[in-house]
Amino acid sequence: MLDEGLAHIAEDINFWRASGRTPRSKLDATIFSDPKGVTAYTTFVNNNLLRYRTYLQRPEIQSPIGFDAFDSDLQTRGAIWSFLRYTADHQTAARTTASGSAL
Repeated sequence: MLDEGLAHIAEDINFWRASGRTPRSKLDATIFSDPKGVTAYTTFVNNNLLRYRTYLQRPEIQSPIGFDAFDSDLQTRGAIWSFLRYTADHQTAARTTASGSAL
């Protein structure tokens, strides 16, 4: 599942580039008043949040690592994305790469 999670983190990195915003900048509702931001959000962020929401609906039967090597359902992918996003967000700015990700 780590490969799936890292692929979803790559989507996050693409969001920052496509939206023209800088990583670690605060996002608010103004993202939706910018057509470039809306397109980047719907293309790169929205699906990750939907997968994470499916995980949150039943976290007692899912996990970020899956139950076996073939467990790549939406809930597991949402959980691993959230875990990796959490770890990246808790890195100091000095430890992140130029792309904005610590991973």
